[in-house]
Amino acid sequence: MSPKTSKYYSNERNNEYFIDNNIDKVLFLDIDGVLKSYNRISRLDSMENNSIESFYQQLKEKYNIDYSLYNKQGVISSYFDWDKNSISILKDLLITSSAKIVLSSDWRLLGYKQMYDLFRFHDLHEFYIDNTINLTYLPHKLKEKLENKYTKLLKIDTFWVPHYRTVEILNYLKRHPFIKNYVAIDDKNIPCIESHFVKTSDLLLPQHANMALKILKT
Repeated sequence: MSPKTSKYYSNERNNEYFIDNNIDKVLFLDIDGVLKSYNRISRLDSMENNSIESFYQQLKEKYNIDYSLYNKQGVISSYFDWDKNSISILKDLLITSSAKIVLSSDWRLLGYKQMYDLFRFHDLHEFYIDNTINLTYLPHKLKEKLENKYTKLLKIDTFWVPHYRTVEILNYLKRHPFIKNYVAIDDKNIPCIESHFVKTSDLLLPQHANMALKILKT
């Protein structure tokens, strides 16, 4: 995904939003390796330009949104390549737990508005409220400040790339204290938050959802 759109790629919901909507549980969601299998061949690779244009027209008629203005790979991949069973499992988890989605995936680089419209394809938009910041693209001084801060707080000797997502999640929780519980679902290890983390291997399966629900009910 191309790192272009809103500043730091967060919708920045304020605390009043969480209070007014009685939101106190969130699910930090990764996409690749959770809803989209790495083993799935991209539909985009087999689509001709004329079929893509026709597809955009169908989407506009259905959703009244001009998806041709969005990232082409993102639109086609989210529509065709996301796994329907994993989406269904996620939706059931969100309904049962009353948790909302905060996107921690690199897909957040597309920005909140575009991701909201991509989530429409699977009726997940109503659960999607925000993105975490992306530490990689923060201004150098701010990034360095957060790295130094969390190196001390997490009591780690060396801050390295796997800690980025940890910091992005913990920083989000710090800025939104009304959140009482959370779970992060990702196919890559997220260190230092093990008690709130569920790791997938390629797709979200029922056993992962059961683990996540147990965490959210704790």
